[in-house]
Amino acid sequence: MVYRGAKVYLFAFLRPHRSVRWYIAAILGFVILGFFASSILGLFWQDRLPEKVQAIASIPLLVAQPPVQHASRIFVEWN
Repeated sequence: MVYRGAKVYLFAFLRPHRSVRWYIAAILGFVILGFFASSILGLFWQDRLPEKVQAIASIPLLVAQPPVQHASRIFVEWN
């Protein structure tokens, strides 16, 4: 039922005899770009500096957790 509704909506949206207005195309483009930003930007999407990782690892709640300290140590060592 959801599939059929999505299909009907998609076909109604992409009718060839009715053009999409420029502002709707711009909004749709920003939404699609927002969803695929991590795929497009790759490693630059969440490029964290070692200083920032050390600052996050020094939060008192996270200091008590060995897996967080281990992961941050690995991240700083490899970057």
